[in-house]
Amino acid sequence: MKPFERTKAGRRAQPSLRLAPEAPADPRWENVVRLAARLCATPIAAVVSLAEDGRYRLEAHVGLTGKLSWQDSFLSALESSSGALFIPDARQHALHRDNPLVCGAPAIRFFAGWALRDRRQRFMGAFFVASPEERAHCAADELSALELLAAIARDQLLEQLHEERLTQERDLASGLLNQVRSLVMVLDAHCGIDLLNHAAEQALGYTSSEVRGERPWKVFCSAEQAGAAEEWFQRALHGGLEQELEGVWLSRHGEHHLLAWTPQLFTSPQGRQFLVCTGIDQTERRQLEMQLRGAQRMEAIGRLAGGVAHDFNNLLTIITGYSDLLLEPDNEFDPQQFTASVREIKAAAERAANLTRQLLAFSRQQVLAPRVLNLNDQVAGAVSMLRRLIGEDVELSTALDAGLGQVKADPGQIEQVLMNLAVNARDAMPQGGRLMIETCNVEMDGSTLITVGPAIPGPTIPPGAYVLLAVSDTGHGMSRDVQNHIFEPFFTTKEKGQGTGLGLSTVYGIVKQSGGFILVYSEVNCGTTFKVYLPRIFSPREIVTPAPKVAAPRGQETVLLLEDEFHVRAVIRQILQRFGYSVLEAPQPEHALEVCRKNPNIALLVSDVIMPRVNGREMARRMRELQPHLRVLFISGYTDRAVVENGLLEAGTSFLQKPFSPEALARKVREILDAAPQPSALTPAPPERP
Repeated sequence: MKPFERTKAGRRAQPSLRLAPEAPADPRWENVVRLAARLCATPIAAVVSLAEDGRYRLEAHVGLTGKLSWQDSFLSALESSSGALFIPDARQHALHRDNPLVCGAPAIRFFAGWALRDRRQRFMGAFFVASPEERAHCAADELSALELLAAIARDQLLEQLHEERLTQERDLASGLLNQVRSLVMVLDAHCGIDLLNHAAEQALGYTSSEVRGERPWKVFCSAEQAGAAEEWFQRALHGGLEQELEGVWLSRHGEHHLLAWTPQLFTSPQGRQFLVCTGIDQTERRQLEMQLRGAQRMEAIGRLAGGVAHDFNNLLTIITGYSDLLLEPDNEFDPQQFTASVREIKAAAERAANLTRQLLAFSRQQVLAPRVLNLNDQVAGAVSMLRRLIGEDVELSTALDAGLGQVKADPGQIEQVLMNLAVNARDAMPQGGRLMIETCNVEMDGSTLITVGPAIPGPTIPPGAYVLLAVSDTGHGMSRDVQNHIFEPFFTTKEKGQGTGLGLSTVYGIVKQSGGFILVYSEVNCGTTFKVYLPRIFSPREIVTPAPKVAAPRGQETVLLLEDEFHVRAVIRQILQRFGYSVLEAPQPEHALEVCRKNPNIALLVSDVIMPRVNGREMARRMRELQPHLRVLFISGYTDRAVVENGLLEAGTSFLQKPFSPEALARKVREILDAAPQPSALTPAPPERP
């Protein structure tokens, strides 16, 4: 049946709905209208409601055979009335005597109706009884019964409208979620699945109804990943997570999907709490990344082959050219010219041999002549050569650990590492600067935080004793994109003809072939530090039983962590929380100031030295203006000597160099918090570099 409709101008349209006995009755109202007809001894009773979109609909009726429309005078009178409407004889009423229900069938005379209104007194519909016989009034018991039935009809109508509204809202929300291309999974307050959108159902192979109430890690995760996933969801539900969850999820059909979920807490108007997880299927992207890496490797090989061919062709041109000249039967050479030609041939052959050594070092196939040596001796022996190599406008300084351990390496290759790193540093300082070479002993426990570049977590260096060779410069630094390619053969940022692109790739090959590791830490306009870790060699007399590991001290203070790189910030936060500290995070300096204003009880600031726009030293000074007793620990991938000589920190400032172990960080934090109060303000930082 078609409902009545209003015109755009708000006037009621012509009747378009016939309410006849054959119209189906809603069972929830049928008992109400039948009981009303019997109690009042009237053959007609009905409940009419006003739909949400402004149209009437007949919920249930008894004995109504005429027409009912927007223009019906009975409904109009009830809509404008304050409550009940009693009409003894509608023929004698000027407003109703022309009503088709009065002058035609069923010829209504007596009418008693009640307006059904919501709690805000808005008209929702009508409940009425009618009779073809006129009546002067309703008996008191009839009136009470009808008023009670009207109240029941009102409550049922409110409940029905509420159910319909909730259904519409849920259908709308479900429809919107199903249009989202990302995967959406809604969990209830007990981490049970409440809803999967269409994209999630397609990827995981289950409908919402099939997994409703199930824990996601039990349905979709392997036994190895279930524990970590459960912990992530539980923490996310209690608002303790920001980072996403990435892992392999198993679909119903046995397919593996690499999914990354981002959590968001949501509270409904009724106070129910939900965890809305938005997921991205990274399976295809990861496959494309693997293909891209393969393509990049092929590109590097092609670049290597092209560079080798170019350099060898030049060398062969020299060798064959002079050889042909010497073999000419008619040419006469004086002894000096003959000797010069032979020397050119020999020099070209030596350059070819050197190129071959570089290629073998890069591919880790060169036959080395390693022996036990002390890197201090190698550095000291190379200083004079390095000074001539870098020029007078670059200041060279060394800081060599007197108790440095020994390593097993090829002395010539170590010399080449020093030379290539020095040349790379010199080229990064065209206007001059400082070059620092440092050595020291380090211990790795297998949990050391390693960063390759400013934000990219690298592999963990295996536990053990190492000798560190650090080469730092004050040059223009490198962007993250450049750092991702610096060890590739023939990759160079120099102008054509000014670099072969083999220097750093050769260093990488030598270090890896010697069983070591090389890391780089660099920021644009803030210089670069290369760190070479070589396994330490112990003589029988030097080997000692390691002392038992002492648990690092714990604490309960509040620590503010200022670090702009997400992955580094996340792991340091977990380390501090593991040792009992409450951690407030700030990814940017402006955010840190706001956190400092809102939290007056911060005990310690842990800040990276190099920050966007404002360095850590200046940031700490501003924060100490808000909290004078705030203690500060600076961290950086540069060496402590490098940051002091660059003017970023003063000597004696609390500093921890990356990489560091969780225990080293915990001990340093405890040492600072337990020490005597630091000065109330930091001295002004030097002007920022352009």
